[in-house]
Amino acid sequence: MKELCNRHTTEHLTSHVKNTLSRYDVSVTRVYSVTTDNGANMLKAARVFRETDDEPDASSSDEEDDSGYP
Repeated sequence: MKELCNRHTTEHLTSHVKNTLSRYDVSVTRVYSVTTDNGANMLKAARVFRETDDEPDASSSDEEDDSGYP
C-alpha cells in the first residue's frame, strides 16, 4: 500500500498501478479483478486497464458501464 500525494486523477492512478505492476513483474493481463470505491476516477482507471487487456477481435460497446466491474 502506498499513499498517493498527488491528485487522484485517472492518469495518475493508471500510471501508479502500471508502475507497481511493473515493479513486481506482473502483466496487466494477469490482473483478474479490481476493487474500487466506485469513484468516477477509479472506474475510469479500471476501464483503461480493461481496454488494454481486450483482444482486438472482441466485440466492444460504446456504452458507459458504471457497474464497478472492469
